[in-house]
Order: sequence, then C-alpha cells, then structure tokens
Amino acid sequence: MVCSERLHFICEVLAPRRTPVRELSISNFQMNDTLPARAVDAYIDAIGRSEEWQRRQHGETPFPDCRRLLVDKVRWPADDDYSGPPDETALLRDLKRAAQARHRQHVAAVHRSYGAGCGLVSRRGTNQLRYSPTDALLKSLILANVPTRMDYSEFLDLLYRQYGLVIGEREAVQVLSDDEFDRKSFQMNSARLERRLRTLGMLRRLSDACAYVENPLSLRM
Repeated sequence: MVCSERLHFICEVLAPRRTPVRELSISNFQMNDTLPARAVDAYIDAIGRSEEWQRRQHGETPFPDCRRLLVDKVRWPADDDYSGPPDETALLRDLKRAAQARHRQHVAAVHRSYGAGCGLVSRRGTNQLRYSPTDALLKSLILANVPTRMDYSEFLDLLYRQYGLVIGEREAVQVLSDDEFDRKSFQMNSARLERRLRTLGMLRRLSDACAYVENPLSLRM
C-alpha cells in the first residue's frame, strides 16, 4: 500500500459519509497494527539465520545445542514448554507460535489501546478502527507545537514531520502510490480540519489564501 517506509498515520477528519480518506485510514491502521507481530517473527527469523545458530545446527548435537541457544537468547523453552520433535526447524516454529500467543495477550494491544486513549484511534462513524483525531488531541498538538501562530499549511507539514500524521494533500502524496492518492479527497479532508479548528477558536482565516493556526494561551499572555 505505502510508498514511504516511514511510519505514518493517515487521519480522517470526520466526514458525514464514507470517503476515500476513511478507507485509506482503515487500511493504514490495520497495516500498522500488524507491525509488532511482524517484528516478533523477524526477531525469531534472525536467530535462525545467525552464524551461531547455523554453527550449532551443523554440529555434532544440533538439537540440544540450538535449544540451549534459545534458552540463552529468549529464556525459552522451559522443560514443559516444548513437546515437539527433536528438530531445530520445528523448535523455531514452536517458538514463533508461543511468542505470538503471548504477544496477543500483551504488546499487541498497545497500538489500539494507546491510540484510543490519546484520541487518535476511533470507530466513530464506522464499525472499523482508523485514525481520526479528537478535539482534545488537536488542541494538545497546537498547544505543544504552535508558539503563537503558524501558517495552516506549515502546521500540517509539522504534524507530518513530527508525528507522522497525514491530513492534507501535500503530506498524502509523500506516502501513497499514484493509484491510492486522491487529491480532492485530501483537500476536502484538510478543509474539514480547518473548519473544525476555527470552531475550536484555534484558527483564523485572514484572506482566501491565508489561514493561521493560533495558540490561544500564548495570544492571551
């Protein structure tokens, strides 16, 4: 799906009906949600490709030597954690199953739990999780990053560079393929955010071509 290797979050500013941005955000969320599990598999695969594993696998006592390496590396298996055949490939395969089972009970929930907790991940308007920032998160981003006022397009660029948040067309074109990128949809997404920030009292449009995000606390001081 993604042209850029940099981690990013395609954010839908809530629309009254399903949009291409929402579809991309759902897909982007699902892809990011698999990253921790893929990292677990990649770590185990790296052990299997390591020089030490290869040396032990081709030694005189491959299975007990490889098993001992896993105990040293990942504290697995304990005596009752493995009941498979005395085969190094089967041992790695069983480690993956055990690691993924434990992962699903713990770290796998971090992405959606923390994302929902900070106001980035939402099901609002749909039954599928995607990135859709709340008013509270938007206010926090402005208070943390806008000293007094900032050009709106610069603010969108900052959100992308600093946090990987993709809202407008300039940011979307950097992470999407030509087939996925829909300029008009992201222009409308950006316009919805502009209206929302204006409603929150954190954006002022001075002319047709000039809009500024404002930090109300700095302005009052």
